[in-house]
Amino acid sequence: MSIKAKEDMLFNEWKGNLNSEQQRFFIPDGVVDETLWSRVPLKILFLLKEVNGGECWDERQYLYDYNTKEEYLKTHSLTIKTVIQWAYGAIDIAKDISWEEIEKTISCTAMQTTLLRQIALVNIKKLSGVGNVDYANFDAYFSDAGNVQFLKKQLNIYEPDVIVCGGTGYYFQQLYKDSVLPVEKWKKTHRGIGYYVLGNTIILDYCHPQARIAANIKYYALVDAIAEIKRELF
Repeated sequence: MSIKAKEDMLFNEWKGNLNSEQQRFFIPDGVVDETLWSRVPLKILFLLKEVNGGECWDERQYLYDYNTKEEYLKTHSLTIKTVIQWAYGAIDIAKDISWEEIEKTISCTAMQTTLLRQIALVNIKKLSGVGNVDYANFDAYFSDAGNVQFLKKQLNIYEPDVIVCGGTGYYFQQLYKDSVLPVEKWKKTHRGIGYYVLGNTIILDYCHPQARIAANIKYYALVDAIAEIKRELF
């Protein structure tokens, strides 16, 4: 069974656990293009909090058509811009080029499209929210045992090499606090980036894509952390 078929089967079950109003705002996500995902040097999954707004749309399709459909050109976001930058560095950490060259390369819309089609993006909260997270609402959603179990089932569909928790490290810990290998305390890279290794997957406790940190610092800190962990542990 394909990854998308597994995702869709799970999402149908998940939506069936919600009321009719919630179902309208349920936004599927996950692997953007299964063929490209299977070919990349490192499979990267970005774990974010929630998607911003709207109803009855699919984030997988949105990212797939990010630069190719007029309807999506109007909805570009700073979060996805940063995800594109991070994907460029994380998918192939062997690249060692200047920030100027990186900006030039990923300013190409065709490159942006290719990069987005090679990743997986999962939101913890599947019901669309707003630009700034309403944490009372978000935590209430996350405290629902059904939502937690469905999210764990979704993550179990994938076998990523790296999970980048974009401001979601605490919630990832809570997901697996009762597991056989609980994520109890983040280890630290030499430069202080939190991480954990589950099986063959590196989990990074990283900042949100829109954190008010210079883009080049966010980029190189991420790439350096992945490279260090792979060099020392694999």
